[in-house]
Amino acid sequence: MKTCEVCGAPHFARGRCRICYRQLPDVAMKMVVWQKRYRQQPEIKEKRRKQSREYSQRFEVKKRIHKYRQTPEVKKKEQEYRQRPEVKERKLKYNQRPEVKERRRKHNQRPEVKERRRKHQQSFKAKEWMRIYNQRPDVKKRSQKKYQKSKFEQHCKLCGNLFFTNKRLVKYCSMVCAWKDKEYNTKMRKSRALKPNGQEKELNRILQRLCPKQYKFVGDLAFQIDGKNPDFINVNGQKKLIELFGDYWHSKEITGRTRAEEEKQRKEHFAKFGWKTLIIWGSELKDKEEVIKRITDFNINQPMNGQ
Repeated sequence: MKTCEVCGAPHFARGRCRICYRQLPDVAMKMVVWQKRYRQQPEIKEKRRKQSREYSQRFEVKKRIHKYRQTPEVKKKEQEYRQRPEVKERKLKYNQRPEVKERRRKHNQRPEVKERRRKHQQSFKAKEWMRIYNQRPDVKKRSQKKYQKSKFEQHCKLCGNLFFTNKRLVKYCSMVCAWKDKEYNTKMRKSRALKPNGQEKELNRILQRLCPKQYKFVGDLAFQIDGKNPDFINVNGQKKLIELFGDYWHSKEITGRTRAEEEKQRKEHFAKFGWKTLIIWGSELKDKEEVIKRITDFNINQPMNGQ
């Protein structure tokens, strides 16, 4: 057995041992070049990436990294690093890349991600964090600056009336004028692809059983009366229609009107054109006998007073 002439370690070759031999300048440079070429091979890259991914997914590794990043000095360093202008610019450019946007979009569309986000948003911790965040002076100031209102004068595309808006590209003074426009109506129908929801299908089954082939579903914007779209209309010559109101979308929190005011406004709107209206709320479908009775009385009564 030989000994190394530098460190004196025993080995089976002449001259220097393996460790001392690799420390020679020319040999060290060759080793660096060789390692660089070796790691640039596609199969070696993929192998190292896979090993790194598997290692980072281990529970004990995640726990150790999380514990390390929670220390005050590491938090301070990370915050200072994120505030650098070059880091912000690099992050902005990365987020604007099309492949990054597409990858995030696909990730956010996964059912497990949607469910996890929904549960997080409903948790007390997330709500409390958002409340504290929105109360910060810098956040309030930024929000006020972002949503600062500036009025622009516009002329309605349909009726020509002058109105003020916060956006330059608004074409209509109200949604009534918008829905009256055939171009807007057609575009919205194609984009929304409206279909009967569960409550509308249930009410349609009741109508077809009580008065077959008398009422047709037109809630997919197939029929409108002065910008208002009813849900069911009579197709046997009688100017009667039935509206199904959702308890949420027609509540006071959304419309600013009570149930009685909401029903009165809709009935008066259709009554101006000679239509008699029956309004059924979504919660009333639980009592089918009462709904059947109301529909029967509505079909028997003939006066067209719109009430």
